[in-house]
Amino acid sequence: MNGLTAVFGGFVAYGVSYGDPKVLAPYKVIYILLGGLAILVGICVLIWLPDSPVHAQFLTKEERIAALERVRDDQVGTENKILKKAQIWEAITDIRTWLIVLSTLFCERYTKFRFGR
Repeated sequence: MNGLTAVFGGFVAYGVSYGDPKVLAPYKVIYILLGGLAILVGICVLIWLPDSPVHAQFLTKEERIAALERVRDDQVGTENKILKKAQIWEAITDIRTWLIVLSTLFCERYTKFRFGR
């Protein structure tokens, strides 16, 4: 989503740059807009996103059972409040995790280098 954010962030910054800087600095307007959007999305997730397939009201009873069977087949469970050493080790040694980390770091570094932020 970093690329998509950069595209829409540019449009937002361009539009905000036409505001009156005496009233509120443009960078503050961007922080308020994007922060408000993040808060709004977070509230929507808390309200409408179910915490497990059991509580998903948009699924029929058969679909809930199928979702729970899929979770059971993967042996991951629907709720786990205990962090195990094997889980930490698996996350550290997973190549996909490191590819995501490197991709994020390189994209962020490139943006700072290219645009001076």
